[in-house]
Amino acid sequence: MEIDAPREPFRLSARADRLELHEGRLTVMDFKTGAAPTWKQVRTGFSPQLSLTAAIARAGGFPGLGTPEPGQLLYVTVTGRRPPAQEFDRSGDAQKTDAQPIATTVDDALEGLNRLIGTYERPDQAYVSRSAPQFAQRAFSDYDHLARVREWSVADEAEGPE
Repeated sequence: MEIDAPREPFRLSARADRLELHEGRLTVMDFKTGAAPTWKQVRTGFSPQLSLTAAIARAGGFPGLGTPEPGQLLYVTVTGRRPPAQEFDRSGDAQKTDAQPIATTVDDALEGLNRLIGTYERPDQAYVSRSAPQFAQRAFSDYDHLARVREWSVADEAEGPE
């Protein structure tokens, strides 16, 4: 899918674990061996994988599917334990207080990506290893070594409070 970014086109692509069509609505599935993101992480854009995959499909990015409307974003957790695989539907049912239509979640993810592209197209924008460290689930990310996060963290702790 091509996105008209301010300075030049941006290509967004995805490889889906599974896509299913049911009465013209698309279910996007991702199989997880570890923990699946929470619905809140998906809805707020911290885990946009399935939302952006649905946006690509809606734009006709998967040959043979047409341009289906998103119906469900579904994580399937697969383990070697008993009971076997358990499904976690992150589509936001009516019981949830933060429920919203899947199409809105997909639109919000695409809008967030467009904002991010616009931000990073500015020459004065730094590429940070952690854009929202307060929400990081791991102590260190894959890119922290480039930003020397460990070295700076140790130096800050050694100095103590001012």
